Amino acid sequence: FFSGMYKNWHLRSPFEEYGAVIKVGSIGCAFLVFFILFDSSSSPRMLFLIYFIVLTVSVIIGRTISRRIQVKLRDRRLVVIDSIIIGSPKKALEFFKKTEKSPSWGFKVNGIVLIKENTFDELNELANKENISVRYLGCVDDLKDILIEHKPEEVII
Repeated sequence: FFSGMYKNWHLRSPFEEYGAVIKVGSIGCAFLVFFILFDSSSSPRMLFLIYFIVLTVSVIIGRTISRRIQVKLRDRRLVVIDSIIIGSPKKALEFFKKTEKSPSWGFKVNGIVLIKENTFDELNELANKENISVRYLGCVDDLKDILIEHKPEEVII
């Protein structure tokens, strides 16, 4: 947890994740060596090295495989993140189009919440011009009620 291993992997690069795995593996191996030295008189240098290599490589391989599986599941829309978009009509619609073109992001946009109430017509006009069907959920002033009703996992601003 403290090294960020439970963060959404989509928010960081694989290399950052691998660095965290190596850091956590090193700390775990240091604890192992400490307890072995504390318990016995032998010096487990080779054990430390073997344990570190096996642990680090197997965790990196496992996380890489799970990352690829999750991307495939998101591409097929079997794993989705219910979300809403908050913004101006133009920016919200742009991001909505990007999420539709990039299913591996995993977002299932339930609708758009506009910053200003009087921009609904602009959103409608832009959506009709680009032949996009998007759901208008309301204005930021009603955000509390919208969040209670739709219960999104992510709010994208």
